[in-house]
Amino acid sequence: PDYVEKVIQGFTKNVVGVSGRVLSATNKTACQKSRVVEYLFGHRLLKSMQAAIGGMWVLAGCAVLWQTKWLKESGGIPDNTLVEDLELTWRAQQDHAVNYIHNAICFTQDPESFKEYVSQLYRWLSWRPALGFVDFMKLKTGLKFVIFWQFFDIMVASLFTILMLYLIATGKYEYVLITMAIDYLVYLTISGY
Repeated sequence: PDYVEKVIQGFTKNVVGVSGRVLSATNKTACQKSRVVEYLFGHRLLKSMQAAIGGMWVLAGCAVLWQTKWLKESGGIPDNTLVEDLELTWRAQQDHAVNYIHNAICFTQDPESFKEYVSQLYRWLSWRPALGFVDFMKLKTGLKFVIFWQFFDIMVASLFTILMLYLIATGKYEYVLITMAIDYLVYLTISGY
C-alpha cells in the first residue's frame, strides 16, 4: 500500500526512473516458488549492487515509475520491442540516472506453468536487440560494466556447461560432484551475505 510513496523518494537529482523490489503475488506452483527465490536473489543482491555502482540493468516494468516529462521528451514507451522496460532503463542512463528502492515492495503475477515460464524467459532474453536502440558510448560507466558482466556471465555459464558435459561423458562423476559443490558453495555464500 505504501509502494508509490516509497518509490517517489528515489527521485533525486537527475533521476528519471525509479523501481522498487518485486515479489511474487502467489507461490502455489513450482514455477512461482522458483520465481520467489529468483526475486530474493536478483533484487536483494543484484539490483542493490547495480544501484550502488550506478548502472541498472533493468527497472522492472511492473514496478517502475518514470518522470512524465522525461518519458514524453524521450519518445514515450517503445512499442517496437518486447523489452520496453529494459530499453527505457538503458535510454535513461545515457544522460540521466535511475534508482532502486529496496524497501518499496510490489507484488506481481508470475506464470503458473513451466510452458508460460519458458515463454516469459524467451521474452526477457530478447534484450539483445536493445543494444541497437542506445548509444553505447553515452551510457554511464556503471551500466557499461553491468552489460559487460552479463556477457561475461553468459560466457562462463557456457564454458561451465561444456565442462560439466565433458566430465559426464568421460565418466568422471567425482569431478562433477566436486565442481557442483564448489559452485553451490559460491552461490550459497553470496546469497547468504
